[in-house]
Amino acid sequence: MPRTDSRGGNITRGRRELGLVVAAHTANAVGNWITVTAIWGLAFFRFDVSEDTLAVLVVVLSMAAVVASGPAGTIVDRMGPKKAFLVACLCGAASAAALTTAGSYAAVMAFSVPLAACDVLSSTAVHAFVPRLVAGHELPRVNGVVTAAENVAVIVGPAAAAGLFEIGGLEATFAADAVSFLLAAGLLAWAREAARPELSPHPRVEEPPSSGHHSAEATANSPRPRDGEPDWRTTLEVVRVSKPITWVLTLAAITYAMWAVFAVVEPLYVDEVLGASGTAFALLQAAFGSGVVGGGLALAKFGRRVDLFRALGNSTILSCAGASVYVSSRMLALAYAGIVLWGVAVAWFTGPARTILQTEGPAVVHGRILALNKGLEPAAMILFSPLAAYLAGSVGAQLLGVATSLVVGAAGLAFSVAVRSAGLGMRPTRQIRTPGLHELSGRDGPPPP
Repeated sequence: MPRTDSRGGNITRGRRELGLVVAAHTANAVGNWITVTAIWGLAFFRFDVSEDTLAVLVVVLSMAAVVASGPAGTIVDRMGPKKAFLVACLCGAASAAALTTAGSYAAVMAFSVPLAACDVLSSTAVHAFVPRLVAGHELPRVNGVVTAAENVAVIVGPAAAAGLFEIGGLEATFAADAVSFLLAAGLLAWAREAARPELSPHPRVEEPPSSGHHSAEATANSPRPRDGEPDWRTTLEVVRVSKPITWVLTLAAITYAMWAVFAVVEPLYVDEVLGASGTAFALLQAAFGSGVVGGGLALAKFGRRVDLFRALGNSTILSCAGASVYVSSRMLALAYAGIVLWGVAVAWFTGPARTILQTEGPAVVHGRILALNKGLEPAAMILFSPLAAYLAGSVGAQLLGVATSLVVGAAGLAFSVAVRSAGLGMRPTRQIRTPGLHELSGRDGPPPP
């Protein structure tokens, strides 16, 4: 007789499906980082373009990601995460294959736009898929695994891109990305997806409890979509009336603004303050990735004991500490220590944030809620990167980096105080309840053992 969880879900099948999802997501992420390295770095030198052209590329790809976030959420909710992921992989493979024929940097930019959209769709699909496969109390641990897996690509991708470039030039790097898309699609094709969750019969969005400790009852009374097919208007209403979702997205937007500023600050800091080479910059990014991977694995081990709201506030404060140590030091060793600490904090931010977004909203709008979160990051890049470039020229990269870190740390402290004042708390072992695979199988009952 197959093993089941407390609600009848098949544990063995759930682990198999989850393993396929994580493997597919990792393969996709490695391919994406190979192409990112090729487009931002290797193609930059091959075509001898200016810094202004590279800045235009950043804005174009960020705008493409922002625009794609809306349709991506709708596609995931209507088609289901599995089909949406397969569509993203097939379109991504075609775009990566087209990049192998690019004879100019303008062509590279043009063929990269669909890749940015495919990244938004595939990422949204994966994070909407996960809560259909595991019980709610396992989500913090599973999100830790997913965070660690996707950031392995930060370490492996650039190194693989460099090796492929030496062997076969840019064409080899783009071909490898196309292969990674097909590999990811092949892996996920074997995964069994839960049936689309039934639409809620409730005719309106209900207000959540105004106060009190978060509980299973509060989750059951959380906002639900209107009758019929949910849309973005319904989703935004869910976000508006759900205090946890609103607060998480607000803190995420502030955090993404910090990342956008540091996208400008970091290379300037390494060059002007540390006086180090491009190799040192690449190694620092690898150190950051190792911190995220380590933090994700720690979250996977201890996730059941974590109060998610407290983890969000504390990880934001820890990000402030790590980033401040990183850019305030003139010693390379301290810079490494700071950026690793920052990476650990990022893992403990993204995992709990995704878990709250996955559990606080109705399953039928998971795709839109997660796509909204995904779209905030490139939006912050568009808004704050030009401002950071201007301020770095005025006050210096080091001072700008430290000041930005302190602002974000203050936001994390304010978030922690607000959470305690509102009586919000979420201990996943007792109070998170997201429908599992067997509960989302529609009218036909649970899947056969």
